[in-house]
Amino acid sequence: MMSDLQKQLEAMSQSAKENIPADKMATMASETEALKASGIEGKAVQSGETAPDFTLPNHLGKEMNLGAMLSEGPVVVSFYRGGW
Repeated sequence: MMSDLQKQLEAMSQSAKENIPADKMATMASETEALKASGIEGKAVQSGETAPDFTLPNHLGKEMNLGAMLSEGPVVVSFYRGGW
């Protein structure tokens, strides 16, 4: 049985195919394959592993440190790559 998340992801994928120009989709697919071929997926933190400590700016530009936030409780980290 397909999960609601899987259904949503498939709907988003179909919408992208219908609304993003073919040349842009081809570029994204090509770059995704290049990233996979680089082996970067194997270097990523996997589910259940401990993330390394890091400091990055938040959406307001304020420096945020993972270790400091974890000392206050659970943390959800979301990375936004920016606009196209």
